[in-house]
Amino acid sequence: MRIARSTLIGTAVAVALFGPEAVVHAQTSGDQTSSNQNLQEVVVTGIRASLEKSLEQKRAADSIEEVITSEDVGKMPDKNIADSLKRVAGVTISSAGATEGGFDENDRVSLRGTGPSLTQTLLNGHNVSSGDWFVLNQVSTVGRSVSYTLLPSELVSKVVVHKSSEASLVEGGVAGSVDIITRRPLDFKNPFGFEASGGAVYADLPSKTDPQLSALVNWKNADSNFGVLLQGFYEKRHLRR
Repeated sequence: MRIARSTLIGTAVAVALFGPEAVVHAQTSGDQTSSNQNLQEVVVTGIRASLEKSLEQKRAADSIEEVITSEDVGKMPDKNIADSLKRVAGVTISSAGATEGGFDENDRVSLRGTGPSLTQTLLNGHNVSSGDWFVLNQVSTVGRSVSYTLLPSELVSKVVVHKSSEASLVEGGVAGSVDIITRRPLDFKNPFGFEASGGAVYADLPSKTDPQLSALVNWKNADSNFGVLLQGFYEKRHLRR
């Protein structure tokens, strides 16, 4: 009788302790099952596809080249395309050309340790003319280089750095060429898109704060065979030396 009584008391205590927890556990499992049934899709967003795309283009290229995409540019706060190219192997950047001296942002791009005048800069496969303001840049060999301060990073879809020449490239790049591919309306996923960004730069010597604004509007039809893209930039700088 003493053993039976102990068994009944132990059973009652076990039910009292574990009974409500078992009920709660069953309800939780039921809630998880119902939530799993309601869950239809899980979307994981990353940049692995852009890396694979860059590697695939490098693998299929007939020459030695490096490729950076807009995802690579967006990972860092790059002001212009020269800031993005400084992380590419074999590319050297400088803040100015000729004897004008350095300024507050990266300006020139060189390949393989040569001068900026030996690097050809292309925009969608076409030559980019130089627009230097300094008078010595108009008469020296550095005048052949291109100022990348005119090319903001928001402009880029991808940049292809050709480190060797081939027949399909425009002549003029002794050390190599940099082909800047701009964004196109049919490359966007959604039929309509809008992007905007803003920033400000404070200069110590002139004690001025200047804005930098960028905006983009994109539209394409349902068949993805016609589209329109409008993009604008505004930038102002105060420099004092």
